[in-house]
Amino acid sequence: MNDGAATLSVILNQGIRSVPTRRPEADAFVAFGRKPRLLDLFCCAGGAGTGYSMAGFDVVGVDIKSQPNYPFPFVQTDALTLDPKFISTFDAIHASPPCQSYSDLAKRNGNADAWPRLIDPIRDVLVRSGIPCIIENVDGG
Repeated sequence: MNDGAATLSVILNQGIRSVPTRRPEADAFVAFGRKPRLLDLFCCAGGAGTGYSMAGFDVVGVDIKSQPNYPFPFVQTDALTLDPKFISTFDAIHASPPCQSYSDLAKRNGNADAWPRLIDPIRDVLVRSGIPCIIENVDGG
């Protein structure tokens, strides 16, 4: 008989920790002893960060441009130059590098070179960090 209980397994640097839970998305902090911290790179106004916050993460945003309406702690800097020690203070990373260069429209218009291509450079940063990460972009990126 399934009473609705599940097991939340969280992969930490020290190994996997599992705890019984009824709501894994809301109980993630139990496995960490705190809410998990998420680094939101190329955060813009905070759409993705808001979703992660609703899922139980403490979110910190990073963008090269000022984001006065970003709803969480914010660092204005180039994501590609972040200190690895700073990055290591997070449990997960979400990156949404600019998509224009990879878009079908830019390819059709012949102006894809007008925007930076940052997926490969940010992937290198994220892989070096060893932290679980997601890179979100358009199809073809």
